[in-house]
Amino acid sequence: MNIEQLTSFLAYESSMSSLPDSLVHAYATTDFKVFFEYGDAILNIGEPCSALDQQLLAKGAETAVILTAWNPHSKPTAKAANDSAQKELQQSLREYFVLPALGEDPHGEWPAEESFVIVDITYEKAVKLAQEYGQNAFVWYVLSSRAKLVLID
Repeated sequence: MNIEQLTSFLAYESSMSSLPDSLVHAYATTDFKVFFEYGDAILNIGEPCSALDQQLLAKGAETAVILTAWNPHSKPTAKAANDSAQKELQQSLREYFVLPALGEDPHGEWPAEESFVIVDITYEKAVKLAQEYGQNAFVWYVLSSRAKLVLID
C-alpha cells in the first residue's frame, strides 16, 4: 500500500503533517497484535477487525484506541525507559477497559512496541494522552468500521 492509498485511512492528510512519508508509511503498515481473553487477532490500518468489534459490543462500547508510550517521537529509547513510560501510561488508564497489544513491523526493521487497546475512550482524550507520552500517532477504531491512523503534529 503506498502513501496515496493510505491517505483515505489517515485522520489527517499526510500533506498536513511534518512527519516524513516513510515514517507515516511505517506506522500505517504496522501489524497491531491484540491479545484478547480468548486468543489474539491482528488489526491493520484501513481494515475492519471483527474480533475488536466483538469486544466492543461485549463492553457496550463504540470506540477503541491503540496507543503506546514506547519510543517517544519515534526515537529509539532504552527498554527500561520504555517500560517505565508504559507502566505510567497503564496507571493513567485505570478507569478504562484495557487489552494488551503489540505493534509489529511486518518487515522487521523496527522492534515490536508494547501497546494498549483502550476501550471506550474519547478521541480528545486519546489525542491528549498521545501528546503527553510524546507519540506521533495512534490508531482510532470505531465499531464496525476501518482502523484509522491519527497523526499528532
